[in-house]
Amino acid sequence: RYCDLYLFCCVFFLFTILSCNSQLQTPMKTSLNFEMVNHFPYPIIKGDFQVLDTQEKIDAVYAIIHSKTEGNRLAPIPSYSAEETYVVIKPTLKSENSVEINTISLQEKTLIIDLKEINDPQINPSKGISPYVLVKILEKVSANKINIQSNK
Repeated sequence: RYCDLYLFCCVFFLFTILSCNSQLQTPMKTSLNFEMVNHFPYPIIKGDFQVLDTQEKIDAVYAIIHSKTEGNRLAPIPSYSAEETYVVIKPTLKSENSVEINTISLQEKTLIIDLKEINDPQINPSKGISPYVLVKILEKVSANKINIQSNK
């Protein structure tokens, strides 16, 4: 009888420690403040995601933007700052032609972007191209992965 009680206590103690340990190892998700800079209907980066963490990377993206801009008004090139981060994403759209970003958060080294697909009447729907979206995050982040969550 004492053996059963002892075994029960050991199993309960072990279970309690394991459940507490698993809760401690869950990475925190930090919400980030951001500003949408612009949408582009043409490629401004290779791939679907890039952190512009140097002035050279910012200049390279803006060189493409300026080469595609018609007229005399060119977008000003932002200066690299250690207090903010520029990110370019290319979300895959299912049925609409543009996006609106609801939230951006960081979990370990992964940016989690929650967006909503929208229909932008200024964009030709026959093109069917997902936009490249330039976003300024209002703090310094270090990310090497992206997780885009799309809501219709």
